[in-house]
Amino acid sequence: MRTDQDKTLEILRYIQYEKIGDVCENSVRSNGKITVICRRMYRLAKDRENNRLRQQKHYEKTKSNKNITPPSSSSSSSSSITELSRKIDNSPRVGEKSPEGDEPKRDDEKDKIKAKKKEQIKMANEAIDLLNNAGKRSFRKTEANRKYIIARFNEGFTLDDVQKVLNYKRADEYFTVERPDLFRPATLFGTKFESYLQAAKAGTPTKMSRQVTDDEIERIANEYRQQPKKTP
Repeated sequence: MRTDQDKTLEILRYIQYEKIGDVCENSVRSNGKITVICRRMYRLAKDRENNRLRQQKHYEKTKSNKNITPPSSSSSSSSSITELSRKIDNSPRVGEKSPEGDEPKRDDEKDKIKAKKKEQIKMANEAIDLLNNAGKRSFRKTEANRKYIIARFNEGFTLDDVQKVLNYKRADEYFTVERPDLFRPATLFGTKFESYLQAAKAGTPTKMSRQVTDDEIERIANEYRQQPKKTP
C-alpha cells in the first residue's frame, strides 16, 4: 500500500494511541524503514518463551532427583529383613520341640478341649449304664446315644441330675408299662430333661397307680424287645 508522508504519520499515531503496536524509531534512523511491533503477537511470543523456560527447568529438576535414593526405605526394609531372620533362627525346626515355657497357648487350649471331651464321654457312658439298669434296657454306648447326654452336660447338668430323672421316670407307669419304648436317651435326655428334673426335685406325683417291681419291669422290657420291628 502506497501512502504519502502525512498519511503514514497519521497511521503511526493511531497505532500508538490505540496501543495496537510499538513503532521502532531506531530502524528509521538506521535504514530509513519503519518497524511496527504488534503487542498481541509480542505477548504470545513472550509467553511461549516463558513456558519453554519453565518446562526446561522442571525437566532438569526431575532428572537430578532420579539420582537421589531416600535412605529411609532401605533402612526400614533392612530392619524388617533382620527381624524376620531373627524370628526364623529362633523358631523350632521340624521335629524339634519349642523351648521350655514357650509352648503356644493354642496347644494348651486344645489339650483342655480334648480332656473335657474325654471326661464328658466317660460321664455319658455312666449315664447310659444308669439308664439300662433303671429301665432294664440294653442301649449301647454309641455316639448317637451319648450326644443327648453330652448336650445336657454342656448346659451344666450333672450325673446326679441324670440319676434323679431316671429314678423319677422309673416310677412313672406311662414310661415303664404303657410306653416302655420312651425309656430311651432321646426322650429322657432330650429338650424336656430340665422339666423332668424340676418335677423330680419338686416331688410331683407320677402316673404310677401301683408299685411296679423290678421283675415286672424286666418282663415288660422283654416283651418290648420281642415285638417285631416295624418296617418303614
